[in-house]
Amino acid sequence: MADKTARRATPVRAYPHPSDSRANIPTAELESFARPEEKRPATVRYPRDPTLDPQLVWKGKDEQDAHDLEVPAVPIYIQATIDPLALIEVLRAELAMTSSGDLSRSHG
Repeated sequence: MADKTARRATPVRAYPHPSDSRANIPTAELESFARPEEKRPATVRYPRDPTLDPQLVWKGKDEQDAHDLEVPAVPIYIQATIDPLALIEVLRAELAMTSSGDLSRSHG
């Protein structure tokens, strides 16, 4: 009976994304070091392709599709870096505390 209730920890590993090409994403603390022209949102243009989905038609769509889609690309700053493995370990520790009956230290 004890064998059925005992659980083994599922192995967890971090997955590195090999396609990540940006080597240095600045943190929010480094925002003050950025030049004013770097802080302004850049405008990114996406050309419209009317052949992609001809079923979506509404009044005024032809005038809207005559121009490229312009989207402001704001600077991205890392707010916090949290290792996913650390989150899993915290959850496992809390689960171990609650299953052992020691609720005084969890979430505190």
